[in-house]
Amino acid sequence: MLQIETEGKERSYMVAWCTKFQLEIMQRNRIIACMDSTHKVVRPLMPDGKKVKDASALFTILVKDIVLHQGIPIAYLICNTESTFLLKKWLSWLKGTCQFKVSKLMMDCSPIETEANYQHVDTNNLLESWFHTLKSHYLDGKTGYRADVVISMLQGEIERDFKAQLLKVAHGVQAVKHSEYDNEREKEAMALDVGTAKAMVTENVATYAVCNNR
Repeated sequence: MLQIETEGKERSYMVAWCTKFQLEIMQRNRIIACMDSTHKVVRPLMPDGKKVKDASALFTILVKDIVLHQGIPIAYLICNTESTFLLKKWLSWLKGTCQFKVSKLMMDCSPIETEANYQHVDTNNLLESWFHTLKSHYLDGKTGYRADVVISMLQGEIERDFKAQLLKVAHGVQAVKHSEYDNEREKEAMALDVGTAKAMVTENVATYAVCNNR
């Protein structure tokens, strides 16, 4: 867990963490990750923060898991301001302490997120969001939750749901959910005739053995 609080006229704070489960998911998925944020979900943490504008933001980094073929959250950040300083600290901590390393980090259009990201992780500025699921399924479309309630939900119910999905897939109880893009690719592949498909494959006999059944 990383905690930072700054003093001065514009006081800012952040609380960031990864669970053991999230670290395991992070280590096996090094290709694509995405960072996104949602607002007004977490109630202000400052004693004098009673206005909507004082509400804390929830940032999440997800990876596209090689088992589930969908995004799984691997890191969270709660902060009261979307400052480059705080996001840089978060990404530095993830890289140094949690060994976070991916080939592509996708994000929304926030210039703060973009600036912080360019200094720490090689990225393509693409968009992927999971917060519609968070808000509609887990938060029931409500806002202004206490921070401890949100943290408990993220580390409890939501993490258990992902663990359950992984177990079901591992034991063949649940099929892997393919994205719309994967389904379209499969349709295109199945529509090819045998001749065209064979022409698209390069055979290298040095890398495998050919066995003739008798």
